[in-house]
Amino acid sequence: MVSTKSILAAYDSQLRRLVPPAVPAGHEYQLLGPLLRVTGQRRGFIESAR
Repeated sequence: MVSTKSILAAYDSQLRRLVPPAVPAGHEYQLLGPLLRVTGQRRGFIESAR
């Protein structure tokens, strides 16, 4: 039987949204529960887990 911990680790490594280690100048990244909001330079994006 697979443990909850191993399932969550697999989810984190494969499906969670990716935030770059260095945020480009003028951009802001916000984690909103299962969503990632990216704003900057007069536009914005919403991304969910893949």
